[in-house]
Amino acid sequence: MHTTTETITTLNQALKGRYRVEGTIGVGGMATVFVADDLRHERRVAIKVLTPGLDASLGSQRFLREIRIAAQLSHPLIVPVYDSGVVGESPFLVMPYKDGESLQARLAREPLPPLDEAIRIVADVAAALSYAHREGVVHRDIKPGNILLHGGHALVVDFGIAKALGRSGGSDLTAVGAAMGTPRYMAPEQAFGAVHPDHRADLYSVGAVAYELLTGRPPFTGSAAAIFRHHSAHDAPVPVTELRDDLPADLGQLVMKCLERDPENRWQSAEELLRAIGAHTQGQALAEATPSWKGKRRRHAFGLVAAGFGAAMLAGGGILGLSDPSESAVGEPSRAVVAVFDNQTGDPD
Repeated sequence: MHTTTETITTLNQALKGRYRVEGTIGVGGMATVFVADDLRHERRVAIKVLTPGLDASLGSQRFLREIRIAAQLSHPLIVPVYDSGVVGESPFLVMPYKDGESLQARLAREPLPPLDEAIRIVADVAAALSYAHREGVVHRDIKPGNILLHGGHALVVDFGIAKALGRSGGSDLTAVGAAMGTPRYMAPEQAFGAVHPDHRADLYSVGAVAYELLTGRPPFTGSAAAIFRHHSAHDAPVPVTELRDDLPADLGQLVMKCLERDPENRWQSAEELLRAIGAHTQGQALAEATPSWKGKRRRHAFGLVAAGFGAAMLAGGGILGLSDPSESAVGEPSRAVVAVFDNQTGDPD
């Protein structure tokens, strides 16, 4: 598939009777997102078509198997995959379509959202991950572009895609992550080629997103190469409370625990992180934790305030319709459910 017009024509021919593709929502380096009508179910959908060749070494069928595993997830804070398949050499995914915007687009408008909203966003993402991890699914690409804001909640999109693309690109996600502009949210073990990063890599990424929500910048900035050098040198991010002295100390400590270089020193589960968020909101001191960064910045033991942000409500309630938002390739809000796999960070790498 070549031009957008040719792609729409090809899709309509291949998907005749199932979907009617009407136009393009966004074009990125790794995918194009189209708006379409689901003719069988009489609903609007977003169809994400991956660039031909991305799954070449994996094979389309195995790629789709990865996606189908993730498509089994059913949770009010996870955007579902309605359908998938292959057109020509390009796998495609079908997801809900509705007005909204990604967290990336929101942060471009308002780099420092209100504190209570920032905490709620992190709690929602942690609740979605808690469910997915219990189901044995690791996201591997938590970032603002994969967090969608709709109906007062934050929803997580694109489960399974990073894993599939990582396998298609070789033994690790590094090359793919660099192409997508995600090294700034990537756990160190992921950046350096862990073939099977576990659920704690997602918790690092949640911490990186939380860090940006609270400070207006990710833990490390610059090019992918510069960020990898920080990881290689065992550098630690500047503590959150050094960048914002108005933040509660326990909240800063909660975030920095997510960002521990050694996965053994992070929160060990999304449920544990949720309890800590809840404890912060309720002012309950339930645990003591000591960070063990072996980085270049000194660390001190801290008393961590922790437990219950209404995790049960977050895990099970609200937004049962699950039709959702995203952004276009240039970072503007669009009426799509998914990001388009492009480098939207402004960094050349």
